[in-house]
Amino acid sequence: MSFLSRRQAERLLAGLMQNDRVDEIHAVLRSTDGTVFRIAENLPDAPHRTSDSSLQITVRVGRRYGSARTNDLSEEGLNALVERAARHASVMPESPRVFPFPGADASAQPAADDSAQMRIPSAEVIRGVIGQSTGADMRISGSIAATRSSISVATSNGLLLHHPSDRIHTRFRVYASNGQSTGFGEHFSSSLDTSRIERTVQTAIDKCAAWRNPVEIDPTRITTVFEPRALADLFAPFIQQFSQRAIEEDGSFLRKLDGSSFVGSKMFKETVTLRSDPAAQGLLSLPFTLDGIPVKPETWIRNGVIEQVAVDRYTADERGIEPVAPPTNLMMDGGEQTLDELIAGTSRGLLVSGFADLRMIDPKNCLLSGSTRDGLFMIEDGTITGAVRNLMIRETPVYMLKELEDAGIPEHTSTTGTYVPMLLPPLRVKDALYGASSGLI
Repeated sequence: MSFLSRRQAERLLAGLMQNDRVDEIHAVLRSTDGTVFRIAENLPDAPHRTSDSSLQITVRVGRRYGSARTNDLSEEGLNALVERAARHASVMPESPRVFPFPGADASAQPAADDSAQMRIPSAEVIRGVIGQSTGADMRISGSIAATRSSISVATSNGLLLHHPSDRIHTRFRVYASNGQSTGFGEHFSSSLDTSRIERTVQTAIDKCAAWRNPVEIDPTRITTVFEPRALADLFAPFIQQFSQRAIEEDGSFLRKLDGSSFVGSKMFKETVTLRSDPAAQGLLSLPFTLDGIPVKPETWIRNGVIEQVAVDRYTADERGIEPVAPPTNLMMDGGEQTLDELIAGTSRGLLVSGFADLRMIDPKNCLLSGSTRDGLFMIEDGTITGAVRNLMIRETPVYMLKELEDAGIPEHTSTTGTYVPMLLPPLRVKDALYGASSGLI
């Protein structure tokens, strides 16, 4: 079974919830149906169809909980799934308290229409991509994936949430004919836009052409202009630390030495405001969490002050407060300058286009490490003067937002590889820290 409409998901989950072998059931149903068009070294591959659906459940039997997962959504498969989850529960220790799965929530947003058909790229579009690459004397590899997916969350206590989404994911890397420079372009959209695909490929070509003959520089602290896509990769782990549980478990920079939190405290420049809203124009995202909490508009940082953190159902129940869902998109206020104008205002610094393999090395101050990639350039007297070999960055967004010099016009972007919609400005930050060359091209 492939993509499931709301009606199909409701019918399947309603049957599952009738099972009386367990006391409670919580279910997460996922489905996807798509076509992937791949190009390798300027050669197109045959379109590849992708189709999958899966169901994961957690059941309660008395004071014991167990989970199981299946791809078999037949009646026999669902019965076997519940039996397997119940067996797992039987060997688990008893929970110290029974916390019921959520019930129906009237505040949950209605699902978008999932009846319209999705357009997919044509052979002409693929030929156009290859033509752009060969015309620039470069080699291109990557893919255009057109995917329709849905996710449903239900419980035996009456909860049923469903969210469909369509996604065109364009992702290409180009290489110079001598193999000494590379460029990358990526874009997510909710519908087929041929001109947007062309611009994404051209971005990769332009970066590759500019990043020729890179020079090596010594480890240094230097003013840096971060493009929005680079900022998205830095902000993804940063916003995850806005969590009450992470604070209490000493896994967040928002925890003070005495164990309290910095919520309500001013930590960043007054120009820093960070918000989220799953219904924001152009940034539509999942309007509920997998445990059934509606995702509501929130302001996480207002004028440099920490205003809100996420609170899960269990922590909220212990504190007697309302749960707060973590964000599923992100928006940062910016200024009125373009990226080029930010560069023009930089006497000496670096321009960072993106990162590869960023990882958390110290959650207590959100310290990240990873290599720059897809375009690293030297800025001198307001002008890009040349390419720089990729460097290892060792920095925290906490420092960046404290040492923020200027912000540009926000742009739609996402984290690399996985769609997390964001509206972020390019930033100029004082004295970001870089180590030795990473060796990546």
